[in-house]
Amino acid sequence: MTNIDLLPPRITSKFRIDAETGCWRWTGSKARGGYGQLWIAAKKGWRKAHQVTYELLIGPIPDGLELDHLCHTRDRDCPGGTNCRHRCCVNPTHLEPVTHAENLRRGGGVERAAELRRAITHCPQNHPYDEVNTHRNPSGSRVCRTCKREAMRRVRARKKAS
Repeated sequence: MTNIDLLPPRITSKFRIDAETGCWRWTGSKARGGYGQLWIAAKKGWRKAHQVTYELLIGPIPDGLELDHLCHTRDRDCPGGTNCRHRCCVNPTHLEPVTHAENLRRGGGVERAAELRRAITHCPQNHPYDEVNTHRNPSGSRVCRTCKREAMRRVRARKKAS
């Protein structure tokens, strides 16, 4: 087990240990993707919390590799995405340096993301994604025609008012 006492209090105060899973859940600031983040003044920028704890307790992440959350790989019930509870785990024993391709494969990658998108039957405004109300972009993403029409009306109204 990794010696948690080697971490500065500034970091350990931002996570809680889940006794059931052994995850160290980050409770501090989170980036858009759901990963824990912290400001590193020496680097003048934000760093992912799991990378910082790994580097402090294990060592540098090898060039060309990224950290895979093994706790996520083992939990097949996790839906993934930005609400994945494993993205906020900073326990370095739950992290393994792997290639990007391997990380995607273990997480279900593109297939899993497509499956999750197909399960969404309505837009955020609760309009149905059906044949009549859905536009497909060249990339394959779906756009709610009702929401798009309402957005264009607001744009035209703003232009007319100015």
